[in-house]
Amino acid sequence: MVASSVDGGNRFLRLCLEVGNDCGVPPTDVQIVTSDGQSIPAHSGILALASPVLERTIDRARRVSRSGRTIHILGAPHDAVFAFVQFLYSSRGSMSSRDAADAMQQHGMALLALSHAYRVSWLKRRCEASVAKWVSAAKAVDALKLAQLCDAPVLRQRCMRVVAKDFSAVQESEGWRFAQKHDPAMELEILQFLHDAEQRKKRWRRERTDQEMYRQLSEAMDSLQHICTEGCTDVGPHDRRRPASNPCTSFSTCAGLQLLLRHFVACPRKLKCTQCKRMWQLFRLHSSLCHHHPAGSCKVPLCKQFKKKMEEEKGDKTWQLLVKKVATARVMSSLDKREVPQMVHTSWADPEDISVVPCQKENSAPTIGDVNDPFWSLKNGEKVVWDAAEDTIYQCKSASPQEDRGGPSNRRVLRQYIE
Repeated sequence: MVASSVDGGNRFLRLCLEVGNDCGVPPTDVQIVTSDGQSIPAHSGILALASPVLERTIDRARRVSRSGRTIHILGAPHDAVFAFVQFLYSSRGSMSSRDAADAMQQHGMALLALSHAYRVSWLKRRCEASVAKWVSAAKAVDALKLAQLCDAPVLRQRCMRVVAKDFSAVQESEGWRFAQKHDPAMELEILQFLHDAEQRKKRWRRERTDQEMYRQLSEAMDSLQHICTEGCTDVGPHDRRRPASNPCTSFSTCAGLQLLLRHFVACPRKLKCTQCKRMWQLFRLHSSLCHHHPAGSCKVPLCKQFKKKMEEEKGDKTWQLLVKKVATARVMSSLDKREVPQMVHTSWADPEDISVVPCQKENSAPTIGDVNDPFWSLKNGEKVVWDAAEDTIYQCKSASPQEDRGGPSNRRVLRQYIE
């Protein structure tokens, strides 16, 4: 069984430390001195290939002394530096193994700092992902400071999410107390992020509420048109027969409008009544959205009068914005209710399952459009034909696959329709 390259790098480095040159291993030519004074023997060629910073450091050490070359890696524990060298000896394409995962879990933050300082980009990305995966509320502030120093946006985003999710636990951490005393910029950044996040939530809730209001107004306009044109239960136009007593599909909206209409007709205080004013606004909104031609063909009361009044007066920008929002909500609602063709629905569910192949015509297949129109089939066995004249795809009961001579242009026809 072939071991992973990380394990291979570990064994190779341990072999250098344990047996030296007795087993044919190339001799080490550089010593890495850590903060506690311990040294790690290594090969300058491997370090230079892995890190451009170490390459320049080794070149400077070579100019100073040709015999004993020593480089210092300070600011990190000896075990973290040893793990860093192990990763440099491993292949940059290797994935996580047990030793690598343990090293990341024990020295992830130190490895991130070392990989950033010595410009080992592949190791930096791996350490950033590992630290972001294990960051907690107790370590969020420390990890956030490290993310700023090491230019790690993924880790910074993860830390901010942890802070926003459990800020009460973050306030109990030692890192937050240290930031309050010695790093006011960090404290201000976190508080500003929390404030912006809360403002975004309020704005999203307000926008959702507004969208729901526009949707309800759109339904009210449809129901008003329905009542005044066709009638609903006991309310309808006077010049038509009594409407059916069965409620319509939008009766919850129609019922409220019917009560308003009944009140509007019978109320003697139309100019001072709140409900009558509401009905006036609905009539005005309908006239702004109504596109019946010629004028006067609309069955909704006061539609023609409101249109004439709006043409004489200057437009109200706030009212025009409301009309635009309601019109947009009406269009989106109609699109949401539109029935999606089965073929398009299938393509959305599993787009990789679509394979367009030209098929040979048979007597049992329908003749549609030009006799040269190509037939097509899908992987699931459905047989279809595309009619260029009508821009429609028809299903065929029988068609036998033929060699694909259509090329990319023929495949593009069906994919354009599906997409």
